[in-house]
Amino acid sequence: MILLCQFAFGVHIKLSDFSVQGINHLQGFDLQQAKKLGYTIKLIGIAKKIADQLFIEVAPCLLSNDALMANIKNEIMLCKL
Repeated sequence: MILLCQFAFGVHIKLSDFSVQGINHLQGFDLQQAKKLGYTIKLIGIAKKIADQLFIEVAPCLLSNDALMANIKNEIMLCKL
């Protein structure tokens, strides 16, 4: 996210400047329920400008199994200008 923001927005940020939620708090039950409902859980990084403010976060997200990103097996970074 740090590199993404530097290239996409021209800003220098630190890890302490944005929210990061890992997947280590997820339990088997969470994964089973997601699968049962047709979803997968992926760690997603998002950076976007909202009213001239930069919003950045990394967090687990539910993705429909039909979503293209649900089948990507590497880290994903989204940039919305």
